[in-house]
Amino acid sequence: MRMVDVKILIVEDESIEAMDIKRTLESFGYSVPHIASSSDDAVEKARDIMPDLILMDIVLKGEKNGIDAASKIKELDIPVIFLTAYSEESVMKKASLTEAYGYILKPYNKTELKFTVELALYKKKMEKQLKSSEKRFRMLFEENNAVMFLISPKTGKIIDANHAATKFYGYSMNTLRSMNIDQINQLPPDEIRKAREIVIKGGKYFIFPHKLASGEIRIVEAFSSPIPYEDEIILFSIINDITEQKEAEDALRKSEETFRSLIYNSTDLIRILDEEGRIIFDSPSSERILGYKEGYFIGKNPLDFIHPDDLERVTNDLHEVYEKRNRAIPTEFRILKADGEYLPVESVSQNMMNVQG
Repeated sequence: MRMVDVKILIVEDESIEAMDIKRTLESFGYSVPHIASSSDDAVEKARDIMPDLILMDIVLKGEKNGIDAASKIKELDIPVIFLTAYSEESVMKKASLTEAYGYILKPYNKTELKFTVELALYKKKMEKQLKSSEKRFRMLFEENNAVMFLISPKTGKIIDANHAATKFYGYSMNTLRSMNIDQINQLPPDEIRKAREIVIKGGKYFIFPHKLASGEIRIVEAFSSPIPYEDEIILFSIINDITEQKEAEDALRKSEETFRSLIYNSTDLIRILDEEGRIIFDSPSSERILGYKEGYFIGKNPLDFIHPDDLERVTNDLHEVYEKRNRAIPTEFRILKADGEYLPVESVSQNMMNVQG
């Protein structure tokens, strides 16, 4: 099934938040045919539309809430993910009776929403496959290119792993099946146990340091969800290696920190203009060099402070920069200081509007 064929019903009585969730889901490629604002409307539309998934706010206006709606929808065999701004144990206990496929706390995170929806859909798909054929599930699990684990939520014991896991971690299948996830996950045991407790309440996305048989540490993202398996509930985890991605992000962050440090500590005057030619950044050195208070130039046109005799030449040079015809050729001109005097300066400009990052 293509994402565009996946219909998701939103049940949310706050219209602005509902539209934001709708736009987010549609940006992921899903179809949102309706937004229900009450419990009764949710049940009615669920029966009419028969969506593949329902995002249900627990707190709704009126006498009935999202838990009431989910209880009735349960007979339709449609997976429900609860949206809530509350995490009280009593509320979550009532919600758990509906056998929800996940929980998302408000304000929601787009990444968490994306993977919670994917896990719920995958879980539902897998449940259908399990009902129809255990053999088919075993084939999907064992032959999948993604690294997968089946883990005991109580002890952390690895119940099963697929061939992709043996290849990634470097252990034999028998060895993996004899191990505990604590021997792979390098977080403290208490943190790993808490993560399992979170997952058992619904799907969750984590980033973990995992140790390979070689001793190498790899950073992985784990998408975990509770599933029924041989008359018990276990944890189904999909593992994705993001080590290179994290290293690239760290390198970019360090580069940005270095760049920011250079700008803020530079003795030169550094400015950034927007597409309209207005100043959107003015380095701290501006106050020392020109005498204006910090922030004075933000939103202003720098040409308003150029000596009249230099204005035409500076305007032409700046236009060439915007047109990308100026190859960083220095421009000499005089700029107005706070005391009314003009300061001779030399400027080099660079067009960076299409530079990513």
